[in-house]
Amino acid sequence: MTSVSFPSKSSRRSSRRRRNRASSWAWRTPCPCPTDRPTSPSSPSGPEAGPVGESEQKPGSEYGYEMRVVTPRKFATIVTVSEEFMEADIAGLYSQIEGDLSFAIARAVDLAILHGRAATTGAELLGVDGQFLNATTNRVTLGTALPDEGGMAKDIGDGYELVINDGHDFTGFAADPRFRARAVNAYDSFGRPLFQAAGPDLSNATMTLMGLPMRYGRAVSGQLGASADTLVRALGGHWNQLRVGIVKDLNLDVTNLAAVTLGGKLVSLFENNLVALRAEIIFGWAIGDLDAFAAYEDAPARS
Repeated sequence: MTSVSFPSKSSRRSSRRRRNRASSWAWRTPCPCPTDRPTSPSSPSGPEAGPVGESEQKPGSEYGYEMRVVTPRKFATIVTVSEEFMEADIAGLYSQIEGDLSFAIARAVDLAILHGRAATTGAELLGVDGQFLNATTNRVTLGTALPDEGGMAKDIGDGYELVINDGHDFTGFAADPRFRARAVNAYDSFGRPLFQAAGPDLSNATMTLMGLPMRYGRAVSGQLGASADTLVRALGGHWNQLRVGIVKDLNLDVTNLAAVTLGGKLVSLFENNLVALRAEIIFGWAIGDLDAFAAYEDAPARS
């Protein structure tokens, strides 16, 4: 994550900066997301070419495409601090708040795209209708394969095979940080590390998995804010099937002139020497084919 600079007191009424996002954003394919025509094209089948002789009739080819609805969604959060706190920036805490606001938006976006949930309530977002990556039916339970059967490498390969057999490419993974520990501690039946040829290395552990890039994010498990753990530890597949459009990019606004709700009451910032910081984004997403993804999950704990 990159840092976000906020204005000084003399110019702090509005501050707008872009910021990098988390795991699902690292893989996203941008798509238009206009508010008046929120659709994105998806191509379930492409053209095929064949041999043809000179002066012979050229073969035709079917090109299938569908239009997927992309519903713009606004995500936002507000925090307040005293003007004195902001100006003093004690131990850099105010600067940390700036970054935390942007990171909160990034994680909320991840949770929506990966699990269709709201971090603030843990409930499913309205109108999602199963269009989130964890709705895929391609599922693998980690720990299924024994070490002499390939262990975790076979589990990963099984998910890969499910996606490939559905006619898609497999371009990478998004994983919960706990998956990194699982990968580091994965050994074959002879005690050799499965995913680190040079031996265990925690300083550069598993940024790739079986040759494919890996991105990490807390939202992959679904355990974020009020949202409960889904036991998913990684999602992999053809990330070109995920399209994300931005209606209004991430804005970070600062004001001391508005009124905000604190503890259920409307409070004047100006009267109370308070400053409000608001982060806001409007975005939408569409998934071409859920079969282009596989979910790797832990087995439920036995009662």
